[in-house]
Amino acid sequence: MNVAQNTSRVLDQNGRPIRANDARVPRNRRESQRSKYREFFIKAELEEMAAMRTQHVLEEIAIEDVPKNAKPIKTRFVYDIKTDHQGYVIRFKARLVALGNCQRPRTDFGDTFSPVARMASFRLMVGLAGALNLTLYGGDIHTAYLNAKLGIRQYVQSIEGFPCEVDGHIYVVGKALDWLRQSRREWNTELNRWLLERGYQRSLTEPCLYYRVEGEEIMLVLVYVDDILVATKDEEQKKKMLFEDLDKEYGLKDQGLLAWYLGVEVEQTADHIFISQSKYAREILAKFGYAEAHSVGNPMEVNARLVPLGDGEESDTSFPYREAVGMLMYLATSTRPDLAFALGQLSRFVAKPSSKHVGALKRVLRYLAGTVNYGITYDRQSGESDTVVLEGYCDSDWANDPETRRSTTGFMFTLAGDAVS
Repeated sequence: MNVAQNTSRVLDQNGRPIRANDARVPRNRRESQRSKYREFFIKAELEEMAAMRTQHVLEEIAIEDVPKNAKPIKTRFVYDIKTDHQGYVIRFKARLVALGNCQRPRTDFGDTFSPVARMASFRLMVGLAGALNLTLYGGDIHTAYLNAKLGIRQYVQSIEGFPCEVDGHIYVVGKALDWLRQSRREWNTELNRWLLERGYQRSLTEPCLYYRVEGEEIMLVLVYVDDILVATKDEEQKKKMLFEDLDKEYGLKDQGLLAWYLGVEVEQTADHIFISQSKYAREILAKFGYAEAHSVGNPMEVNARLVPLGDGEESDTSFPYREAVGMLMYLATSTRPDLAFALGQLSRFVAKPSSKHVGALKRVLRYLAGTVNYGITYDRQSGESDTVVLEGYCDSDWANDPETRRSTTGFMFTLAGDAVS
């Protein structure tokens, strides 16, 4: 596979970066074999199986040695394409997964809950990075789950394209294979243990946020499954305090300065850190036909009165109301708090929207068309002060709901000059 040296973008046979919209993600192995980028998916499969062998995930055993109460389950390959913030392919992925829906509770697995970083945790980390004048870096642990041992043995049938070397054998899984019900919990437990042993402390309120202080040095770590975000003074400190050890233990790909996180664009300068979702906002506008819409100055009319449809009144089905509200909600809860109130009102009517509700939603889209580059800016603290100021604001109307006379309360907490919650 050819990879651009400076950007890690995957190159095609002509040496050009591949755009994500030109590389369709296969739904199954048959489609991957027919893909225009078949060679990249085959290489991804081989890398995945090599990782299985290196980390001793699969072991062949004779079928007659399988316990009578065991139930071997099937596996499959799942494909994906990882992109950078500009929509270019940086990695073709193939994951071997087990069909965990065939597992039996209390026989094949126990507890399954595992925390993941919330978007509020991410904003908190970025806000702290601004307040403490830290730099954000990103890393990715390849085949993260396979680093965790499986508490209960699981047996799987032969793998498509990679049969057992001996006839009459099947595989026994010794590590947390993707899609097993307990795998995410096993990996989270393993990484949490590793971080705590090295002096990191886990936040009491944000279970995926860790911190470590050594003298005047501080490092913040945010974990989203296999994505590792760190905030530290400089790259040397990042390597010394975390990345070098993490790479030796689990195999970490250092992604350098953080520029992209779960669809959020991150811009870091000497004065501020700016997070936005302009790419996602444009995708929403294009999807619903508002890419060239005339903008308006606010997302909702002042004193707009939205009420539910009455009995016998038919809903307006001319517009995909529920889908649009859902997509906009991710925007509002991530980097666009200015949309939150309007969408909070409109989300009350997703089951049965009227033409007036649809009109109000279209107004939000028109407002978005003129503000796609809006986001949240966290100012960097000047000087050597290590004081962190968290400010909170709240307000409420009074019995403003025209139907129920209920009140609506809103709150906001700011850090480094902008919203974290």
